[in-house]
Amino acid sequence: SSQAVAGALASAREHELDIELLDSDALRGRYKGHVVHDGDVAVLDRQAGILNPEAAVAALLSQVSEVRRDTEIASIAQLRSDFDAVVVAAGPWTPELVDWIPLRVERQANAWFSIARDATWLAPDQFPVFIRQSEDLGDIYGFPTLDGASVKVARHHAGETTDPHRIRRRVDEFDVDPLRLAAARYIRGVSGHVTRTLTCMYTNTPDEDFVVDFSPDDRHVVVISACSGHGFKFGPIIGEIAADLVCDGGTRRDISHFSANRFAASPHVPDDNRDHDHQRDH
Repeated sequence: SSQAVAGALASAREHELDIELLDSDALRGRYKGHVVHDGDVAVLDRQAGILNPEAAVAALLSQVSEVRRDTEIASIAQLRSDFDAVVVAAGPWTPELVDWIPLRVERQANAWFSIARDATWLAPDQFPVFIRQSEDLGDIYGFPTLDGASVKVARHHAGETTDPHRIRRRVDEFDVDPLRLAAARYIRGVSGHVTRTLTCMYTNTPDEDFVVDFSPDDRHVVVISACSGHGFKFGPIIGEIAADLVCDGGTRRDISHFSANRFAASPHVPDDNRDHDHQRDH
């Protein structure tokens, strides 16, 4: 089985998640939108879904007493002179503010392809959001149709290195070709006609996992960015942990796996991380 399937099954066992392992026959019978080959298997997560990011951000901001927009931050020191504590959640701008975590900003291209008028099997109740592993295209993910006319398809990683100031925003055929191939290979009822494209950025750590940690120089500075392309859905819980860290100096949740100290061998990360695990346990 693929790394993704094996990992999902292991995680489900550890955390008692409501999942179902589907063989190729079950997958064909239940989800007509997927092109299924003999031997294919899938893990269905019944708690999975889709977030509307704009609506989610608006809902979260509605709980904040003050929001300052269009304000450029040149350094964390600039903020520390005005505030008791700072939480860095700057996404692809994080490398400009934090030099003690080895980060790589990666450009990602997304495309929407038109679907057949009768492709009712691509509706959200019949075609859950998915990620699929392939040997030649890497990890491909996609959404059901949300407008009745198109589906979104993108690659998870495999993008070029960039930064927010020089990202190549134009999506060309070099970007679209592997997505078009994936759509034709894996999704039934999708055409090769592109209706929309956009780019986004991942902020990656070397192991593509999170960093949630104090600055090695100032325990009033907490970094929660660098989510390696899979952080948005965890925003509320990561925000709760950040509040614990800046208000209480620790959290009851086990975040040892997300310590920046795992990159201590990097020249960008000091070895002295102030014994974080001990201090968080109080």
